[in-house]
Amino acid sequence: MSSRGNIPSNPSIAMMFRQSGFFDHVSILDYDSGRSKGAKLIHKRSDKKVESSDAKNICRRLISKTDYTYIDELEPMYVILIEAMQNTNNHASAGKPDQYDWWLYQYEDPEKKLLHYTFLDIGVGVFESLPVRDFKRKFMELFSIKNNSDLVRPLLKGEIKSRTLQPNRGKGIPQIYDQSFDDLFEEFHILSNDILINTRKKSHIRLSNQFYGTLYYWSVKIN
Repeated sequence: MSSRGNIPSNPSIAMMFRQSGFFDHVSILDYDSGRSKGAKLIHKRSDKKVESSDAKNICRRLISKTDYTYIDELEPMYVILIEAMQNTNNHASAGKPDQYDWWLYQYEDPEKKLLHYTFLDIGVGVFESLPVRDFKRKFMELFSIKNNSDLVRPLLKGEIKSRTLQPNRGKGIPQIYDQSFDDLFEEFHILSNDILINTRKKSHIRLSNQFYGTLYYWSVKIN
C-alpha cells in the first residue's frame, strides 16, 4: 500500500527512528533508509506468550553495563518484564478469544549513558480490561467514579482484582508499580487508554486522546 510521512528533524531522534526497524516494513523510493550497521536497538516481538528466557537475557546484558554484579540484584527488572508479558495474555483482549502480541524495545543512549526500555502490548488497554470494567460497574456510585483518572489509585493499590479470584492473578499492574520504585530505575511511566502515569513521582494525567493498548517505558543508568 502507499504511505506518506516524514522522518524526525532532530538528528539523534531521526537515527533512533531509522534503527527502530520501521523501514524493515516501509520502503521509500530512491532513498536508502535501512537500519544502520551497529544499531544499538534490540527489538523483540513475542508470539503471544511469556518468555522468561528473554527477560533473563535482558538482565544479563544490563549487568555488563552497570555496577551490578549478580542477576538477582536486577530482580525488579525481571519481575516487571514477566508481569507485563503476563498481563498481555491475561486481560489485553477484554474477554474476547483473541490474543495480542507484545513488543519489547531496548535502546542505548551513549551520550546520556542511559538504557531506554519500551514494552508495548496492543490489546484494549488496562482501563478497558474486564477486571477494571467490572470494578467500575460495581463501584461507580460508591467511589464517585467519573472517569479513568478516578481508577488509578485503586488499580495501583491492587484493589481491582482479577475475575478469576486466583491468588496469583490480578497482581500485574500493582506489582509493576511497586517494583518501579527500585533505585535501578531513573524514571518509569505507564501509558494506557487516556491515562499517563509517572510512577516514581506518584502522579498521573488524563489525556485528551485515547491510546489503545498499554505501554511501559523506563530507563536505567549505565556506565
